Amino acid sequence: KKKKKKKNLPKRKKSKMTTRKNIVVFATLASLLISGSAFTFDFTIPSKQMQCFGEEMTDQTLMRTDAQFPTKEFVFRVFDPEGTLLFSKQDEQSVGFSFTADLSGTYQVCMDNISRETQTVTFSMVTGIEAKDYSNIVRQGNLKPIELMAKKAEDLTKMIHHQLEYMDNRLQLHRSTNESTADRVVKFGIFSIIFMIIVSFLQTAYLKKFFRNKKLI
Repeated sequence: KKKKKKKNLPKRKKSKMTTRKNIVVFATLASLLISGSAFTFDFTIPSKQMQCFGEEMTDQTLMRTDAQFPTKEFVFRVFDPEGTLLFSKQDEQSVGFSFTADLSGTYQVCMDNISRETQTVTFSMVTGIEAKDYSNIVRQGNLKPIELMAKKAEDLTKMIHHQLEYMDNRLQLHRSTNESTADRVVKFGIFSIIFMIIVSFLQTAYLKKFFRNKKLI
């Protein structure tokens, strides 16, 4: 019997679609993991009361916050982690503010109702990559959809790297604090033992002297 010869099939060349899929998958996963936070909701503020919302961010993180008021009798303020006023707006029904964090910590957004009635406010806050406006980048650079995805993936990579550096610095700080605390505890324990030994010795010496004076021993 004659053996059938296997035909050598031509190898398929990798298409550009594989690269595109990898970029899309990476950008999607990264955006789900650390792209930032975004929320919008309505809430009420009683008359002459102030309501604040805090968001913890690392430095170089972008934030955008917007508020819609039913009247102009409101004061809108943004504070950094040290309590410094970054932005203030009054007598406006629609307020928006974008900034890049210079410090790591909790940023406060406060709204003060200076009217005589309880008011309902629509508030939104976006941080991280979600707060970046890519429409201007697309218009200025004439980017194609795949190029835009690559740009987002690049920004997400930088953000991941920065977040990891921040977490590593926090870990080292906590470790240093724990080591310092443990060292103080050990020193305090040694001091306590020495102090108790000295007190016990003095008590024993005093009792011996007392009994001798009473001629009990």
